Amino acid sequence: MTPLNTDVPIPSVQIVPVALDNARSYAIHIGEGLLQTVGVHARRMTPLAYIIVVIDENALNSGHFDTVRTSLQSAGITPRVYTVESSYGSKSFALYTRLMEQILNDGIDLQTALIAIVGGVVGHFGGFLASSLFGGIG
Repeated sequence: MTPLNTDVPIPSVQIVPVALDNARSYAIHIGEGLLQTVGVHARRMTPLAYIIVVIDENALNSGHFDTVRTSLQSAGITPRVYTVESSYGSKSFALYTRLMEQILNDGIDLQTALIAIVGGVVGHFGGFLASSLFGGIG
């Protein structure tokens, strides 16, 4: 297998740093080409062989996830996929509880990273889950 080049330039990407204390700071990446290069970014975030992916059913079935999976796998990362419905009606403590139980049962630690694919409900849930798990994860 060819070594992963983590210096891959990504055009048209805006990086918005969120400065917290050293252990909790993170960056938001906005732009084109991110699905194809998510493996490079994920490998920078965690040395683990897996990553949590929160995605809505539409994106999962549209082929976007195939692109994400290929990129992650090329970086030696196995995605652990958790799906949510894309409607705002699905925002509930029942969904939050179900996802938290699934993620905790699958096992995580402080090196675990979480990515949310698309925005809206998925972005909200991804952020809320990340901030809840162990006081926040990557």
